[in-house]
Amino acid sequence: MLHSTKRMLLRPLHLAPALDEDIGAWQQKLSNVSAALSAASASIDAQRKGWERLFTAADTFASDLHTLYPNDDEVRALGKRSRTATAALLTGFSAVDAPLCSGGAGGGTGPPPLPSPAASSTAPTAAAAVRASSAAAAAAASHRTVKAYLAEIETLTREYPKVAAARRAVAAADRRLEALLGKRRVDDVKVGRATERRDGCEAVYGALQAGLLERMRSTYAKHPGVFKAAYAAFFCSWEACDARAEAELGALGGIARTLASRAG
Repeated sequence: MLHSTKRMLLRPLHLAPALDEDIGAWQQKLSNVSAALSAASASIDAQRKGWERLFTAADTFASDLHTLYPNDDEVRALGKRSRTATAALLTGFSAVDAPLCSGGAGGGTGPPPLPSPAASSTAPTAAAAVRASSAAAAAAASHRTVKAYLAEIETLTREYPKVAAARRAVAAADRRLEALLGKRRVDDVKVGRATERRDGCEAVYGALQAGLLERMRSTYAKHPGVFKAAYAAFFCSWEACDARAEAELGALGGIARTLASRAG
């Protein structure tokens, strides 16, 4: 019994979990990446809403020019033409906006249908409409990639409490074993049972810890590609809205420049 007790006393009672610091380090890295990508995703959404506000302001301006201008002359006719264009712009934006709004993980309605050449007055206008549709689809797919990755990180965070609980179980088993070994009369039977419980807790903790670390490393390794997807989502979304404006308002810009030159 004495030799058995000595063997137990020589065994380290409070094994410092060597990988805990690693988990903390990977947790911080993933947290930093998640914060950056969440901000990027919010910027993508904010940009889209900014275009919507701009298009709505254009429609309001054209509508006021058409309805509030007092004379029935070329200015009113210009307002009417502009109102038709801005109304079409908002309708077209809704088609472009649908896949952009559906950029959540696992979602997506796909790209809007491509317009037929007959639907547009000129070949450049038709080309711009097609470019808007293509860019919107690319933006939506890229934004879904970003949101799916953020969801993956969020799933990992739900594993942290499980690993922490397993670690606490090891610490509790350590304390129980230390208390038994600290008694004046050591009961080898109780010590043996406590040791088995401690070993079982360590095995559970070790498996959870190793599994979580592997998933954290694997998830973190994906982040460069996801940041590229965020970049693509932002600027493809920008191109989609810009092309939509070009498709409907491009001709109005030429008219405006002519009026400006006359005024000068």
